Amino acid sequence: MLPHKEQTRKSSVLLFGTGQIGVFAARALKSRGALVHAADAAPDGPFYARFGPAGEAEEPAKLDVTCMRDVEAFVHSHSQSTAVVFAAGYTGDRATRDPTPAKLVAQRGLANVLGAARATGIQRAVVVSSLAVYGGAFEGGNLAEDGPTHPRTIYGEIQLAVEETALASFGDLNLTILRIAGVFGPNRFGYGSNSSRFVERMLYAAAIGEPVRIEGCWEDEDDLIYVKDVASAISAATLTSVNGSHIVNVGLGRNSTLREIADAVASVFPAADIVVTPTPQLQKPLRRRPYLDSSRLATLFGVRPAFPLLAAIHDYAVETGLVHAG
Repeated sequence: MLPHKEQTRKSSVLLFGTGQIGVFAARALKSRGALVHAADAAPDGPFYARFGPAGEAEEPAKLDVTCMRDVEAFVHSHSQSTAVVFAAGYTGDRATRDPTPAKLVAQRGLANVLGAARATGIQRAVVVSSLAVYGGAFEGGNLAEDGPTHPRTIYGEIQLAVEETALASFGDLNLTILRIAGVFGPNRFGYGSNSSRFVERMLYAAAIGEPVRIEGCWEDEDDLIYVKDVASAISAATLTSVNGSHIVNVGLGRNSTLREIADAVASVFPAADIVVTPTPQLQKPLRRRPYLDSSRLATLFGVRPAFPLLAAIHDYAVETGLVHAG
């Protein structure tokens, strides 16, 4: 029996960040009966309306999390909220290009949100982090939450700082930090992480009959997870009564190779023309082993990823209208 218990009374959740992860998190939270009040520095109303909560969903407010006064006003205006979710921040590429504002959002922004939440009496927070905090591959078993963190990128360093800020700002209350694998799924076209844009490129090209040419190896692999599984993890962590502070991995539980991704795309679009060409600089497959051990996600919150790669690619094509649901 799993030691988790879903909250029974109506929950009101403050969601900061309505990019790819935030939008689907809002949908998942509403599907579990929560009322969502979302905010973003540059909210995209049509994107939120299409992929976020269905029905008469409240549009995200425009809010800069680095401005303490504005954050306090937003939080205090929803003082009956039961939890906050922090999904704001820069993608890896953007953080590398603009590390100063990325760090500002990650640290000051998060501290502002959690500080205002505590002052209002909110006792539960969920903070989105990344597998980038682990850095490169390690020998031995799969990556567990109590293993070492050795970020090797600016983005990984920023995400580790996010975790430290969260623990310092909210640590004696109920806090869950989610270390998420490479996310893919519906997004604003051309936006998102490298993982998201890579799968997007393959799927959309196959849908319109354009060839895809990739330099690399068929056995290149990455730790990927569908955005709906991420959203499910966020909603479960937000609405389940688990006390204390926890760091939890969110991954599929296996790595996906380039060949598997291409095969999944071809299962939806049989005429897909995907060719991988080795280059002198990439003679050997790029390995991502070990992958995230996500067993704690099931133990604490009672959820497991529901979308293996093939099902995820098909659902992605349906959600974006590239194919019909039937």
